[in-house]
Amino acid sequence: MHDIEIRARLRVSLTREFDQNSIILDEMPVPGHAARIDVAVVNGELHGFEIKSDADTLKRLASQQIAYSALFDRLTLVVGERHYVAAMEIIPDWWGVRVARSGSSELAIEREAQGNSLVDPSVLVRLLWKHEVLNLLEWYGFSISVKRQYAYERNKMLIEAVSLTSLKAAVRDTIKLREHWRPGALRTPCGAETQPASRLRDR
Repeated sequence: MHDIEIRARLRVSLTREFDQNSIILDEMPVPGHAARIDVAVVNGELHGFEIKSDADTLKRLASQQIAYSALFDRLTLVVGERHYVAAMEIIPDWWGVRVARSGSSELAIEREAQGNSLVDPSVLVRLLWKHEVLNLLEWYGFSISVKRQYAYERNKMLIEAVSLTSLKAAVRDTIKLREHWRPGALRTPCGAETQPASRLRDR
């Protein structure tokens, strides 16, 4: 089964599963890594879905799972029948698994995704654009002089100012409110328009 068929089935499944406060993003980049996950769902978590069709290879899966584990709260592999057995030997036990089988229009859920304890805040914060980081720093009382800092310095300040839980919430809320993700990317609400982002509270 080819990528385009699996991706179409996955989108149908995700729009059924997630509520109106969720959005679906195609080809979400992982900062600092030469990797883009095929589909990401943004709601109360970042959930990444990596597709490996029967026409693909698994050569990059080991390195991809390391990159994705630094960013996503949950991860699910969506795989064709050809690679199912081999892929199960590569991915961690906490990844979910869905299988695209010929003769069925549904993706079979073989394993549900579990929570990820490996999220790296230095990777997560780089999903934010410059003005978004500055807005958050201003909210936390940093002076306007932070605009003259290098990006890694501003990111470090934000990471040190908030808990990982609050940083995750800020990143998710910010992404959900963006009108544009990047050229060529498809951003699809699962239902009605997303709600306004909640403000961070742990000062």
